[in-house]
Amino acid sequence: MAAAIFADNPLLKLLFENNLNPIAYLDLNFNFVHVNQAYASVDDKAVEFFVGKNHFDLYPNDDNKKIFAEVVATGKAHKTKAKAFEYVETPEKGVTYWDWSLTPVQDKQGLTTGVLLQLVDVTWHIKVEQKLYDKVKKELHSYDQELETIIEAKTH
Repeated sequence: MAAAIFADNPLLKLLFENNLNPIAYLDLNFNFVHVNQAYASVDDKAVEFFVGKNHFDLYPNDDNKKIFAEVVATGKAHKTKAKAFEYVETPEKGVTYWDWSLTPVQDKQGLTTGVLLQLVDVTWHIKVEQKLYDKVKKELHSYDQELETIIEAKTH
């Protein structure tokens, strides 16, 4: 089926396959039709592993399932920033954070025929921001303590 998607548009195939970010095309039941190598690499799997499998069997999440269903029902795209994700089967990976978008794929009549899921791993950015926040918070606490000491000394 993946070949059919790209048969009329070799440029689309190039864009899909050579994108550095993970991309997946799913049918209306959220079964994987095709993923690019970047998507498969996130889970250390082959591209073929995903084809025919249901997204929510692999990545159960009721909130996300509602979002996917809403995109199909309304035909309107959805974008999420820095959403936390935990791997159920490999918890040692820890929490990762993803920007992702879900875009309905529509035929010439405007009917939704599938969805395109695009991901960007922002884990590193989130962790750096958290470290900076923690550092600033610690420094502010230190300044606060120092200020309290000065105020206490002046009031005595």
